[in-house]
Amino acid sequence: MPPERVGEVTEGPYRLLRNKRRRRGKFKMVGPDAGGTFWTIVLEPTREPGVWRPVTGWQTEPGELSLYHGGKSK
Repeated sequence: MPPERVGEVTEGPYRLLRNKRRRRGKFKMVGPDAGGTFWTIVLEPTREPGVWRPVTGWQTEPGELSLYHGGKSK
């Protein structure tokens, strides 16, 4: 995932979702890039308190998009 895309998502209206247990990264950030495409970016904490780093990312799946809009995941 290009750093520029991560930056676009962090600058827009994103939501943080708790990641599933036994998965890498504690949270998933879901939001649109500058072109309106939604992305899911997995985040994990660094050693510095309050600083998180992206681990991986992908185009948002339907269940994640539903959670972004306030619905329930299947």
